[in-house]
Amino acid sequence: MSIKLIQCCRLCAEKFILLILFCGSASLCAEPQALMITATLESFQLTLVNDNKDCQLSVASVDSALVSIVLPNQSPCYFFQDHLKQQAQHYTYPKAKGVKVLLMAGTAVKASREQRQAKKLSLDAYCTQTIQALILEEGVIKLGVVDRNALACADDRLDEIRYRQVLKQPRQALDTFPKAPITVLQPPVVPLERLSLIEVIQKKIQALFD
Repeated sequence: MSIKLIQCCRLCAEKFILLILFCGSASLCAEPQALMITATLESFQLTLVNDNKDCQLSVASVDSALVSIVLPNQSPCYFFQDHLKQQAQHYTYPKAKGVKVLLMAGTAVKASREQRQAKKLSLDAYCTQTIQALILEEGVIKLGVVDRNALACADDRLDEIRYRQVLKQPRQALDTFPKAPITVLQPPVVPLERLSLIEVIQKKIQALFD
């Protein structure tokens, strides 16, 4: 084997090792997260519909007819997710008559790359300053007030205190919101518009040799 070929192989091996280390430390080669538009609270199946200007919430149950309402947020909207359990994040409060609380991310925050970096937000995550609670109380689904001073990303696992704060806030029954046309429910998840794992690796390898 020629010296030139050996040197070339060694260089390729070194760059491949650097790529593995880079991916491991920066988490840039991880599988993309998914944004959640469905959730389940006991017998209720909840679906966020983002086909129109404003977000819609569809609530289905074996014990009641399908209800669809218009939410006070522009599309799209997503449930905050518990990525550890791969489901919409929610908490149950036995001392508050078993109330269950779910949070929804509303209208996307308008922030430049520099602003996201300053606020330590992911550059490609769906982030919002608008959060609304969905509450299951004594077998009835209700909606909480809209918090327009929040700042969080939909694929984050939020601190439990955000959910506990909802217990002290007013909530409204679904029939107090404008009704929306009944639509076909969407698939359970909507993937983020990110590069796939293979595409990320290909671009990193290409950059090493450029």
